[in-house]
Amino acid sequence: MQLNYRQNSRGLYILNKNDFDDIATMILLNYQPAMLKKAQPLDVQDLVEEHLYLDMKIARLSKDGRILGAIAFEDTVYEVYGDDGHAMMIDMPMGTILLDERLMKDERHIGRQRFTQVHEAAHWICHRQYHTPMGRNYEFRKMEDNHSIVCREERIEHPGGSANNTKVWSDSEWEEWQADNLAAALLMPKGTFIHTAREIFCSYGINADVRLRWNDNLALYDKIADELKDIYQVSKSAVRLRLVRCGLMAGINSR
Repeated sequence: MQLNYRQNSRGLYILNKNDFDDIATMILLNYQPAMLKKAQPLDVQDLVEEHLYLDMKIARLSKDGRILGAIAFEDTVYEVYGDDGHAMMIDMPMGTILLDERLMKDERHIGRQRFTQVHEAAHWICHRQYHTPMGRNYEFRKMEDNHSIVCREERIEHPGGSANNTKVWSDSEWEEWQADNLAAALLMPKGTFIHTAREIFCSYGINADVRLRWNDNLALYDKIADELKDIYQVSKSAVRLRLVRCGLMAGINSR
C-alpha cells in the first residue's frame, strides 16, 4: 500500500491529524466498508492477515513484559524468551508481527490487545517505505528506559510530552504518534464514532452539540466511555482520546 503524502528528508511521511481519518477511510472502504456505515468492532485479524498479508505470532518478547510488539520490514531474527527466562533467537520473516504472549493471553485486556495489533499494522502501512531501504526492523510498544521508545495510548495526543513542550520530536516519536492515530481511526472511524457518541450523549440527557469536559461529571462520562468501549472493543483510554480527537471532549491538550 502506497501513501501519497509529503515526506521529510529521511523519507518519513509528514501527516497531520486529519490525514489519519482519510487514510482509515480509504482502507476501510476497500477492506471492511461496513465499519463506515455502522458502529461495530473492527475485524482485526481479517484486516491484518487477509488484506495486509501480515503474519501475527505470539512470543515472550522481554523478561519484564515491557515490549508488547515488534514488526519486521525485512527478513531478520529476533530475540525472545522461553518460559525458563532464557533468551533465544527466532526467524522473523518480512511482514511478521510479534505480540507479547503475556498481553495476548490476558483476557482482561482485549481492547489493549486489539489496539496493539492495529498499531502494528499501522506501522506497516505508514513506515515500511521509511525503514526498508535501511534494512532495519522496528521495535515498538516499549515502556520507558534509556534506550527504548516511550509508547502509551495517550501518545495519540502528545508523544513528545505536553502540548507546550518545545522539544523537537524524533522520527521514532513521530512514528509512534502516527501509528497510534491511524490505529484509533481504523478501530473507531470518525463518522460512526461521532454519530454513536452523540446518540449516547442524548440517551443520558446531554445535548448532542455539547463538548464534554471530563472532570465536570466523571461518573457519567465514564459510563459513556464504557458504552463506546464495548461497541468498538477498545480500551477506555483509547475512547477518551478519540472523543478529544473528534472534537467531542475538551480537557486534554493536543498538538
